[in-house]
Amino acid sequence: GEPDLRRVIHTWLMSDTRHVAALPAINGRTLQFHAWTSDAPMQAGAFGIAVPAQGRVVQPECLLIPCVGFDDKRFRIGFGGGYYDRTLAELVPFPLVVGIAFEASRLATIDPQPHDVKMDVVITDAAVY
Repeated sequence: GEPDLRRVIHTWLMSDTRHVAALPAINGRTLQFHAWTSDAPMQAGAFGIAVPAQGRVVQPECLLIPCVGFDDKRFRIGFGGGYYDRTLAELVPFPLVVGIAFEASRLATIDPQPHDVKMDVVITDAAVY
């Protein structure tokens, strides 16, 4: 599973009315990010993942990206679809990229491929890398 960040994001949203959170939704071979609040109506999207039922598309300044695994150089293994890598290759301006992982998923290396995007930081339940 993934760390559940809903409470953290809700608290962040409540701290400043200018804050906007968004959730990813598959749009062809990349992701779009739709504005989200904790009380937003949701619907099943691709792969049965809940996405906002409505909401404006936003350009992220920062992405919190789940990691199945990550290494000491801050490369990640995702769920195998390549959506984040393809999306990051196209985003302008480029956002701050934050990996969210469990410490137990840290690996010596993921043997990154040329298309893999290095994260700016990885936050786990035990440390910040």
